[in-house]
This record gives sequence, C-alpha cells and structure tokens, in this order.
Amino acid sequence: MSDDQIDALLGREPIQLSADERFWKLPDVTARVGLSKSEIYRRIREGTFPKSRRYQGRIGVFWCASEIGRWQRQEIDGPDQQW
Repeated sequence: MSDDQIDALLGREPIQLSADERFWKLPDVTARVGLSKSEIYRRIREGTFPKSRRYQGRIGVFWCASEIGRWQRQEIDGPDQQW
C-alpha cells in the first residue's frame, strides 16, 4: 500500500515535503509551541492541532515542522483551522 493510500484511509491529506523538511519528536514540539503533552493531544482530538505521523515500519511518531509552523501562524493570524 502506498503512502498516499494510507493517508487516504486515515483521512489525512498527503503532504508534499520540501528538501529541508524536519521531523520533530514530541519533546521538540512541546518546547517549540509551549504546550504540555496532554494539551497537545487534547487539541489533536479536537482537531485544532496538527496530527502526529508514524514512521513507516517503526514504533514512534513525529510531527512535520512545516505543519507546526503553519499552526503557529494560524494561532497568531486568525481563526482556528481544523487539522
């Protein structure tokens, strides 16, 4: 199954990664956005924070730095966006 098919099954939009995209683990995300782990996961459930992604064939999750950056700009600039 391709990554695009998996994203479709999970209801996620396929992402286009730039050559300099960075993947952040949870400690990186909490440090950069100033929210606790429980607050991040609460907002994910509400659809107001980017969802984590799973490494293919591995245990563990990450967030795309670009998605976190978009979320931060949205927090500053305007109304809540559903993730």
